[in-house]
Amino acid sequence: MKYFSKDFPLIVLSLAIGLSARLTVGNLADGKAIDLRLEDFVLLYLGAFWIFWLLFLRKKPIAKPPLLWPILAWLCIGLLSTLMNLALSNVQLSRSFFYFLKEIQYFFLFFYVFYHIKSIDSAKSLLKLWVFLGFITAAWVIFQLISGIYITYYYGPTSFIEPEGTFPGGGFFLIIFIFLLNVFLYYYVNLPMNLLKRIALLIAIASPAIGVLSSGSRSAFFGLVIASLASFLIYATRINLLKAVFIFSLILLYIFLIFAVSPLPAFQSSSVLNRFSNVEEIKVNLDPEKKLSRPEIWLYQLKEMSKEPFSFILGFGKAAVLGQRGVGESHSQYMRNFVETGIFGVIVFAFLLYSILKTSFKEFLRSKDALLTAVSIGFFCSTLAMMAVSLFAEGFLVVKINEVYWFFAAMTFAVISIYSTHKNDEKSIALPK
Repeated sequence: MKYFSKDFPLIVLSLAIGLSARLTVGNLADGKAIDLRLEDFVLLYLGAFWIFWLLFLRKKPIAKPPLLWPILAWLCIGLLSTLMNLALSNVQLSRSFFYFLKEIQYFFLFFYVFYHIKSIDSAKSLLKLWVFLGFITAAWVIFQLISGIYITYYYGPTSFIEPEGTFPGGGFFLIIFIFLLNVFLYYYVNLPMNLLKRIALLIAIASPAIGVLSSGSRSAFFGLVIASLASFLIYATRINLLKAVFIFSLILLYIFLIFAVSPLPAFQSSSVLNRFSNVEEIKVNLDPEKKLSRPEIWLYQLKEMSKEPFSFILGFGKAAVLGQRGVGESHSQYMRNFVETGIFGVIVFAFLLYSILKTSFKEFLRSKDALLTAVSIGFFCSTLAMMAVSLFAEGFLVVKINEVYWFFAAMTFAVISIYSTHKNDEKSIALPK
């Protein structure tokens, strides 16, 4: 409790991100709903005080934050492309403004959390809070699966109070699960605790995977497979063969238990498992000859861009809508980046991802501390998950997913920064040899 008051803003922000509902307050010119969430107001309130402190009350110069130049480059290329296309009437002001503002909010969240995690103890407290949030939201999903009472369902339960859409809830659970799974493997298993407590902790951390599977989101499921495989392959290089076989057996048991719940009412009514196993439907969604399939949308957008070759350089601006069909959603983050910001934007975004992956994996390789190793590889695998889901969805755009992702990013870089500057002052747990 001694860290509660010091970490209170981050605790409130975490609770808002994990548990708040969305409120529709209006619509854009194209009919797109404008949604606000509790965390928007919390971040606005906390951010205003923080900016006031930075401008008028701080006594020491503020240190340069991580990822500053890649983030600024990405925002600048987006702003330049949008302003240029506003002048050419290629984009709608209201649509571009709100989409671009949301990206700025993600990065502001990242910087705010990074600067307000000032100790390893604070990071540990926030990890415990996110274990709780992951479990309580997954418990709500499990309750619906068992009871058959559908309150927050679309194809399946998404998140705690998320009323519709498969991907936002599935991706939300995905990032929580992958990050905390690695924290468990590299940090929590090295803490002194009895077997019962260890099992309870493992159940709490594994429970968000049920949210991924029951969401019905194929993109989230694909990200789960890729990131889980990466996590366990990397972990296998750190342990002996017997341990690796034991963990692999646990994974198979876990998969069996998940599919064993298929007779439950929620799975039967929502046909969640059928969405993952329906090969014919998946083929249709990937067939470029089928209208509104993923490849057909991508090819159509490339065809529209070819009418204005200059767009290949800087794109059509944020939230651009192409052609008479009004195709605004690319259903791929990479294709969306190309449409909005051109080849320059694709390069800058790739540089941002490269910086994230390089830093996190480098810290994982050289760290001898369990916590630093855990958050580094946890964020590395979470980024792989984001990259995987972004093949077939706008992974770096969806609010519910990105707030969690960038919160964990800030936590990871804060731990890296603290260990690099105050290593001798922090209590740490060494990794077993």
